[in-house]
Amino acid sequence: MDVKRILFDHDATVSALVHSILLERCADPDLDPSPWANAITCFVLQQRAAMPVHTGMAVTWLTLLLDIWPLWRFGRPFHRLEHARRRVVMAGWQISWLAPCQDALRLYESLTLFAWHTRNEKLG
Repeated sequence: MDVKRILFDHDATVSALVHSILLERCADPDLDPSPWANAITCFVLQQRAAMPVHTGMAVTWLTLLLDIWPLWRFGRPFHRLEHARRRVVMAGWQISWLAPCQDALRLYESLTLFAWHTRNEKLG
C-alpha cells in the first residue's frame, strides 16, 4: 500500500471537493446530485489538466495543501473526512487571509457549479 497515495491524493481531493460542493450548493430535494458527482469530477479534472503548466501546477499545489490542511485538526487528510468536517475546512478556506486558498476553492466551486448546471447538455 502506498502511504503517500493514501495521504496526499490529488484526484481524491478533487472528488471530495466536488461531492461536498454538490451537497452544499446543489441540494435539491427532488434531485440527488450523487449520480452526477463522478461525471462532474471528471469534468473538473479535465479542466485542470487543460490549464497552462504554470497555472495548473499552482492549482495542484493548492489542492494538495487543502488535502493536508485538516491533518493538524482532524488527524486525516481532506479527502478522507466525512462531509461535515470537509464543510468546516472549506469554510475556513473561504475566509482565509491567504487569497490563493480562497481563489482555489472558488475555482473548484465555479467549475463544479458550471458542470452541474450544464449536466444535461454536456455530461449526460
